[in-house]
Amino acid sequence: MNQSSDTSALELLARDTKAPLAEVTALFERERDALAEGATITNFVTLLAVRRVRHQLMQSASHH
Repeated sequence: MNQSSDTSALELLARDTKAPLAEVTALFERERDALAEGATITNFVTLLAVRRVRHQLMQSASHH
């Protein structure tokens, strides 16, 4: 993914989960950095980070 598609994906995720974009972006950056740190193949780091953030936000929403 490139920066433009990252931004679009995060905006869509924020809208879908009704979470603030700033929160989604912060969670994404944390997850992406954690995944990239140990990755030897980085092709799917962004995709995996978005999935992890979606999961976290959905769990958070179901607990409120």
